[in-house]
Amino acid sequence: MADVIVENKASQVKKMTRVSEPTPPIKKIFVVSLVVILLLFPLLQFVKGGMNYWLHMLLYTFMYISMASSWNIIGGYAGYTSLFPPYISEDFLEPQPDRTS
Repeated sequence: MADVIVENKASQVKKMTRVSEPTPPIKKIFVVSLVVILLLFPLLQFVKGGMNYWLHMLLYTFMYISMASSWNIIGGYAGYTSLFPPYISEDFLEPQPDRTS
């Protein structure tokens, strides 16, 4: 993104505005097609019977996504500590070399 700085010599006020670049059309097409597919997914139940399992799995997935997002917001406002502290990182999870010799 490009930043534009406008200087007014009379009042010595600097105003920064952010000029956003247009969204590429392929991104818009992808988002619209994803929304259409998700909206039409429940209608497959009428075309092909026995889709209850996948419909429920999709429902539970989105329910858990919304619960995790809301817990993140509530925990942020309440000041809860993270369950995965910053000192546990990829370095901690990688196997360490043997230092016994």
